[in-house]
Amino acid sequence: MTSHPKNDDTYYKILESAEMPPMSLITNIARGLRKAMKLHLFNFDVIRDTRIGNRYLVVDINYFPGYAKMPGYESVLTDFLWNFLTKEDARSFNNKKETTKLVEKIHVYGDQKGSLPILSVEKDEQDPFQV
Repeated sequence: MTSHPKNDDTYYKILESAEMPPMSLITNIARGLRKAMKLHLFNFDVIRDTRIGNRYLVVDINYFPGYAKMPGYESVLTDFLWNFLTKEDARSFNNKKETTKLVEKIHVYGDQKGSLPILSVEKDEQDPFQV
């Protein structure tokens, strides 16, 4: 493994060429963590084992993550909390499945703007650890 100083242009070129894990993998990890931890809001970091190209490792789980660096976090967080509260009220009257949102945080380097794909994820999954 080669380290590059952060002020070196090579470092940022390597970051730009980094390959993101498949979204299906991230979704399955999020479902499993949500079920295991019984949390709705959290984030986690995943790295790829360079010795084995398709092996990914969860290296950090934050049960109370910061949102200030996420573009548009105010509206995403407000919408999530409002939907959660109104669905909690609705769930007391019926047993419909709850749908929550998985927000993928895209790291932004330099002056680039990141995007935030938001996916619907069913809460009640049969096998959340299947990858």
